[in-house]
Amino acid sequence: MGTGIIDNDGEDVQAKGRILLFNVSRNTDEEIERGEPQAEMTFIYDKDIALGPVTSLSCLTSEGKNRLVVGAGAEITIEQWTGAKLLQVGFFHVNMQVQRISLFKTFFLLSDA
Repeated sequence: MGTGIIDNDGEDVQAKGRILLFNVSRNTDEEIERGEPQAEMTFIYDKDIALGPVTSLSCLTSEGKNRLVVGAGAEITIEQWTGAKLLQVGFFHVNMQVQRISLFKTFFLLSDA
């Protein structure tokens, strides 16, 4: 989940973002029949993003690994889960505000507002 935080102090204060990571576990049909919810979310990790509000999250699968592609402000970062935290393994600066990232094979398709 990505978030954006905007300060009430006006436009001269930079907006910032945050990535929230949750584990979603689905219950079995037997557990649901006993009145348990269909799924449960457990908070795992959060990471502050100083580049701007997080406007796009995508999953990049490459070399047998899943990585998180984050669009925040005019930056695209690639984060990898180490088991304890998100580690930035790549970045790209674009000359626009990233609104959406779509992945097609080995291409990143970016959209601007």
